[in-house]
Amino acid sequence: MRRILLATVIATASLSVAVMTTWAAWTSSVTVSNNVITTGSVSLQVSLTGNSNDYGSSVSSSTAISGLMPTNTSSKGTTFYVKNNSSTGVNFNLGAVGSAVISGSPAPADLTSLQISIVPSGSSASTIDANYHTLSAWGSSQTLGTLSSGASQPYDIYAKLATTAADDWQGRQVTFAVTVTGSQI
Repeated sequence: MRRILLATVIATASLSVAVMTTWAAWTSSVTVSNNVITTGSVSLQVSLTGNSNDYGSSVSSSTAISGLMPTNTSSKGTTFYVKNNSSTGVNFNLGAVGSAVISGSPAPADLTSLQISIVPSGSSASTIDANYHTLSAWGSSQTLGTLSSGASQPYDIYAKLATTAADDWQGRQVTFAVTVTGSQI
């Protein structure tokens, strides 16, 4: 009887293993298609008026500072507005870099005599003075502050000629451009 019982157990176990290994579970799958990821964009815009219809990627100013004398006195030039028109809520740290062309030849020997300041409109005289950059350093970036998403900020350009300016600055015209760059905070 033991032999029969043992043979039955072995046969049942073998049959169970054979059934389990050949049995297939049914499966099903689905697909989710046409998923789209769209990245946002960052955009600084500039205007000379601050009117919403006047913002673009560049402006050409007709404002001039004329009759600048070596008195170390600030003279106000162009006011321009920078707007953070980003689609994604990005805030910026703003910096400005300038490039300049001086009329006449040869160029004045001392490029530190002419100084230019770009500051938020309404800044105090001490803020204006603290932000002057000499024409020789005009190509390096100066900090303009932060600009929140959707906000705009007016900036004023000031110039002054040092009292130590040499005679070779007489009758000169300096034409310059300012490039404002925003870096995500």
